[in-house]
Amino acid sequence: RGLQRGMFHELPSLWNAWALQVVAVSLNDADSWFGSLLAKIDTKNQPIPVNVYNDRLDESRENATNFYLALLRDFDSSPQVGELRKRMDAR
Repeated sequence: RGLQRGMFHELPSLWNAWALQVVAVSLNDADSWFGSLLAKIDTKNQPIPVNVYNDRLDESRENATNFYLALLRDFDSSPQVGELRKRMDAR
């Protein structure tokens, strides 16, 4: 937040580059965490009912999206929720 408040006002290009990097890393982190959540959906020998699986899948998607948005909340950048959704759908 210090950069946004002007502590380094002479380095706007540094701030912009760093913000873009945070967006990219946050996207990768949220996608990776979604993969971890998926791995925990059905860990028992007996398969779970489809409706339970779908509920847990939706919850995992929502958690990963909220995590991604939380990572970006202090940055003035456009979240790439559509890209995150594509990545989650590809799993």
